[in-house]
Amino acid sequence: MLRLLLLSFALLAMKTAPTLAQDDPHQWLEGVTDPKALDWVQQQNKRSLAVLEQQPRFADFRKRAEDIYADKRRIAYPDIQGDDVFNFWQDDANPRGLWRIATLKSYLTGKPAWRTLLDLDDLAKRENENWVWKGADCLGPVFNRCLVYLSRGARTRRSCGSSTVRPTGSPQTASCSAKPSTGSPGWTTTGCWSRLITARAA
Repeated sequence: MLRLLLLSFALLAMKTAPTLAQDDPHQWLEGVTDPKALDWVQQQNKRSLAVLEQQPRFADFRKRAEDIYADKRRIAYPDIQGDDVFNFWQDDANPRGLWRIATLKSYLTGKPAWRTLLDLDDLAKRENENWVWKGADCLGPVFNRCLVYLSRGARTRRSCGSSTVRPTGSPQTASCSAKPSTGSPGWTTTGCWSRLITARAA
């Protein structure tokens, strides 16, 4: 009797199981680099933009939003780590962004003396990669060594590459490898390996 009951439950579960992913007619849109999917997205963007541009106040709203985004007077939101402040900053001159550091004392003056730790525009150009910032984790309590998370073209975040930034120098960044290296610092990933940043001397 118990076997018949279990068999009935199994058959019922199979009958009511959701459609598998491969049966989804829109599954092809999941390909973030698939030319067909990207072309479809561009077509939808054009349709949406055409509707928005017909609105009387759209041009004014867009101009105001762009001015706010590019305004160098906007607040550089602090990520306070010990006695230092980290900040990721984007503007017209740095569209991909700068990851930078200043002392907390300097930040509180209202005119921080920023020092660049990582220039994503320069890194993307040198490594020929579409790097997008995804954040960083710094090791306390000193907060002088950090793992930086980047992604290719805003895909799922991953850490990649190996880099050291000296306290008063410019970044010395190793090029990214398509294959993980077991001898590299940090852990290996599907793209390459962890990017290690030394923010300042211990």
